Amino acid sequence: MTLLHWAEVGILFEALAEVVWATLWYCALVQPTQGPGWVALALLAVILGAERLSRWLDRRRERLAPWGAIVAMTGFILVAVGMTGWLFLREFSETLFELFSPGSVIHLKGEWGRWGWHVAAMLLLTWRGVRLGKLRIDSDGAVASLRLGILMLLLYGVFQGVRPTLTAMWPAFLLLALNLSSIGILRMVDLFQSRGGAVPIAALPWWFFIVGMGVALALLGVGVGAFLERPAEWLSWAIMALVGIPLVVVAFVFGAVVLLLVSWLIPLLTGGTAVPLPDIVGGEKLPKFVEQLLQGVEPTSQWPLIDRLLPGLALLAILGLLALVMIELRSPGTLLLPLRAKEGMEERLPLSRLARGLRRSRGRRTPLNRMTRQHIANRIRAIYQHLLDLAAALEHPRPPAVTPLEFLPVLKAMFPDHLDALEMLTYAYIQVRYGEIPEDPRVLERVEQAWESLAEEGARRLQAKAAEGSTPKRGSHAAQKG
Repeated sequence: MTLLHWAEVGILFEALAEVVWATLWYCALVQPTQGPGWVALALLAVILGAERLSRWLDRRRERLAPWGAIVAMTGFILVAVGMTGWLFLREFSETLFELFSPGSVIHLKGEWGRWGWHVAAMLLLTWRGVRLGKLRIDSDGAVASLRLGILMLLLYGVFQGVRPTLTAMWPAFLLLALNLSSIGILRMVDLFQSRGGAVPIAALPWWFFIVGMGVALALLGVGVGAFLERPAEWLSWAIMALVGIPLVVVAFVFGAVVLLLVSWLIPLLTGGTAVPLPDIVGGEKLPKFVEQLLQGVEPTSQWPLIDRLLPGLALLAILGLLALVMIELRSPGTLLLPLRAKEGMEERLPLSRLARGLRRSRGRRTPLNRMTRQHIANRIRAIYQHLLDLAAALEHPRPPAVTPLEFLPVLKAMFPDHLDALEMLTYAYIQVRYGEIPEDPRVLERVEQAWESLAEEGARRLQAKAAEGSTPKRGSHAAQKG
């Protein structure tokens, strides 16, 4: 089996382990509250389908990249419209206050079995949250956020009380769906950057929302540990404050921007008057708006059909508008500028300055921003040419009619102690030669390490050869003398 097959097997076993772990946690926490069975089935389906969905999106990322950004932005707006309380952690704060009530579901002193499960859940959430705060913006961060979302489903079901119904848990499922879509879209953004393009501006806002909510959920887990009077968790709270609060602040800023946008969208979708921002934050009119959005506006005029179709038509209009914006952004001279574009043109675009700043901050952590795939290919070609030059200097040049694979046995005979390095260099060059440019920068690191060992061996041989050529033999000197 190849390394890729072993990686797939590892991912499968990891998914199965998470299924077993989540099932045990569900049986210990949610099932005793007499929750419905569909919660467990939905959870298992989400865990099993997450990796497969990410692979499907990854295979089609090149064609889905611009549309993925549109869907992500639209989904972000719609979810934010219905989840203002989540954006500002209102329900998070209310839940923490409820934890200290005597009738709380997780008031577990004396129940050592379930107490242990909650401590384990808190530790895992804390570890995931700290790790999420250190991750760069890529598909690994999306997977970590996805798993935090899965844990959030279970915690939210417990916090809801005796019966976690669909009405109570739909915000959790919406967040989880957004996390699932983030896996593929983050890989699309990686593809854009690896090919020298800028991040689509429409793909940026949802990332801050997901990261901020992931960190907030980790803080919630730490709060559970603090309630259980475990002093070690207070140290974890301090760590999370240092690592995660800046991300949450960024999420709040984007939440405020979305609320301003919602105050403009509500008249468009409902046909009413503009709603002031404090009314939206207070949550008095927002639930009615969400109910109208999901169930259709009640007929209030002589055209009831148009009134019922208005939310759907407005959403289609938003999608069309975003599509036109993305098409415009993809044209030359706008936000999707190549990295070789003129700085003067980019400076005139305020949003592109934001995108460029984010790219720079990401570039300090992502190797593919420092060396593009084309640079990796050129470097591999140069290293293989150095290998051929070394072989020619050692009197074993490669004939023009001999392919690299046919020349490999000759190289192995020359360097019998470096068989693995020779195979790595040869096969890496063959892949590059036929257009299979590696996406992983670690491939170039391994190739350079292999070449360093060969170059040292070749340098020693060349020095020995030069020393041997500069020292005349005694027999030849005597013959010349005679």
